[in-house]
Amino acid sequence: MTEPLDLVRQLLADRFPACAMRSAEDGASCAITAAGREGAMRMEVMVHHPVTGALSCVRFKRGTPQDGSVHFWTFVDDAAGETLHFEVTCCLNRLGSLIGEWLEPERPFSSRLVLPATENEAAKVPASGDPTVLEEVDASILQTLPEPQAALQALAADIARIDRAAVLRHWPRDAQGRLALRATALLNAYGPPTRKRQPCLILVSASAQRRMPEFRLTLSQEFLYNHRWNWKDAPWLWAAQHAPNEAPEVHTVRRLLSQGLAEDACDMFGVRLGDGVRRLAEGKPFGRFMPNPPAWREELHTALRSLAPWQMRDGLAHIQAYLAATNKKPPKQGSWERKLFWFSKQTQQAKFGLAIGQGENGAPELRIIATASNEHFPEPDWRDVSPPERLDNA
Repeated sequence: MTEPLDLVRQLLADRFPACAMRSAEDGASCAITAAGREGAMRMEVMVHHPVTGALSCVRFKRGTPQDGSVHFWTFVDDAAGETLHFEVTCCLNRLGSLIGEWLEPERPFSSRLVLPATENEAAKVPASGDPTVLEEVDASILQTLPEPQAALQALAADIARIDRAAVLRHWPRDAQGRLALRATALLNAYGPPTRKRQPCLILVSASAQRRMPEFRLTLSQEFLYNHRWNWKDAPWLWAAQHAPNEAPEVHTVRRLLSQGLAEDACDMFGVRLGDGVRRLAEGKPFGRFMPNPPAWREELHTALRSLAPWQMRDGLAHIQAYLAATNKKPPKQGSWERKLFWFSKQTQQAKFGLAIGQGENGAPELRIIATASNEHFPEPDWRDVSPPERLDNA
């Protein structure tokens, strides 16, 4: 039987002859170095075998019958011995790709981000018919709140001020520009702030195009920030009231974004684009040893073209206030981040996505992160949901 590290040694001889490999006597670990490359790649050979309800593993032992599959636990260390990357694989092809990525110099990105011009983004498809709102509100869940009568009055006032035209104008759209099906917008929440579920007024669109524009209004227990379309702090998206006045620079920001000058537009409101965002936007790996599916670049471009950087500081302040009210000890500024959305076609628990956090001096910073959290940075706090030049098509 071929020893696992013999397979690695053959892989190096075939594809990476400049690499040197030093293995332990027990055949269960090795270190790979290369001339001109700081740091090293370390591997631990483990044997995984399925057990009831879990996956267990033991360190490889030479000469011992193996009742499972061999996996390589791979560590990439820098010159100081700090681990830059870790992953587990049983695939020699992936191991070869990982070694190649380690040996390849990092590709620089441009000093200023400019998005390519595009003319194929979906225009809004006019909605046909008057919007229908089916009220299915059971207010009994408000009785569990400390002040149920005040909550009942607030709920009644919210229902009375729903503006169907505003809902129709601001409802999220699908890739074809049509009103999104099975989408949920959270309109308001009742009771004191909490990290637990709380009564929320939500609006859900129909599940079939033939029924649109039809919406169902209901009251249910929800985690406030688990909703991407959290309209609680943007009532003009659904209620009969005027939107707040926009800063004079907003028109310039929209013009810059339409020209693909995303970084220039963000600079006007002190929003920084992280290195990972800039790399991915240019079609480069956003981090060493990270996946870079072509679709993610286009999804990022779409998001960057629709940014509303003038809203981001207020959005961060809303979450900071919420965390301060719901935790015994308020979190430090910059100690948390929230995803805007996950990139497509990921099945692992911790998924990559575009996120926002606070950088130097509390400035908003867009980043690429991996997270398993369902908490969102609400879309009205980062996306230009109602630019006047686009509403003519709605």
